Amino acid sequence: MQAVEFEAVVQGGMIKLPKSIRNLPSEHLRIIALFPDNPVKLKRNKYKFNAVKLETKNFKFDRDALYER
Repeated sequence: MQAVEFEAVVQGGMIKLPKSIRNLPSEHLRIIALFPDNPVKLKRNKYKFNAVKLETKNFKFDRDALYER
């Protein structure tokens, strides 16, 4: 196994390999990621789930029909 060390910036969840190792004959890699001591805070999605209200007053439920599918 050959070891190569390089630094990269994660962009959109992807890391670009340096040109010097892009054309390696093997497709299997073992990646070891080292993070800085002061971790970067991750941004959380600001989206919240809103409950859905369904009107089921006159809804007829057929359990047998459900299990046929």
